[in-house]
Amino acid sequence: MKKYLWFLVFSANLFSYNMSDAVKEIRLMVQDSAADTVNQQWMDTELYRRVELAQNDIIRKSGCLEQQSTITTSLNAASYPLVSDCLEIRRVEFTTDGSSNSYLLGYVSKRKLDTMNKNWRNESGKPLYWTDVLFSSGVITIYPRPSTAYSGKTITYDYIGKIDNYSSYASTTTIFEGRPMLIPYYTLVNFYVARLCSIDSRKWTDAQNFKALYDEGLIILIQELNSSTIERTFRKPTTPMAPTQ
Repeated sequence: MKKYLWFLVFSANLFSYNMSDAVKEIRLMVQDSAADTVNQQWMDTELYRRVELAQNDIIRKSGCLEQQSTITTSLNAASYPLVSDCLEIRRVEFTTDGSSNSYLLGYVSKRKLDTMNKNWRNESGKPLYWTDVLFSSGVITIYPRPSTAYSGKTITYDYIGKIDNYSSYASTTTIFEGRPMLIPYYTLVNFYVARLCSIDSRKWTDAQNFKALYDEGLIILIQELNSSTIERTFRKPTTPMAPTQ
């Protein structure tokens, strides 16, 4: 397999790197035809979907789109909707009166809660935990349900944002939504997708090599993000959400 270097040389075109560019390079990596649409193994739309998977894997593992949002509690309401771009929750804080009166909510699984208190779903009082997030419906649950003293208070959660809706992607859609700090790492997206395509073709050595390149570049990205020279938050905080019940 041809040796690929993950690092980049900046150019004027780098900051407009888009889906068309990515698909072209991915096809070269996996030796798939761009011109012969009859015999090519992967349609553009399938590669778009895999590009989305790659971007979110990079975002989740590096924490590069770390953001924050708030929820206002309601009396006896245990479940609250999350912002639509929430990929993973990192931290949940409950504030009673002002920032000086706040504390972290611990995480506990619903299975663990079942062993702690079989009636936990109906218990109200001072919220102490947050539990499994239903990302399919975009809901977070806290326990106990807020009693009168703890309703109308603020829950602040730090989360990793996601890039989604590949079905709306076009050839001109920019990788990482054009974020300058992430664009130098666009090759990580290509390596991730090339690995998946190599697995499809049962080219195990190529798949392993692409994974090694991806892992190496991801480590460097994380090191860069943990340095003081790069800002981790790339989006503005989102607006508060209302409870679902």
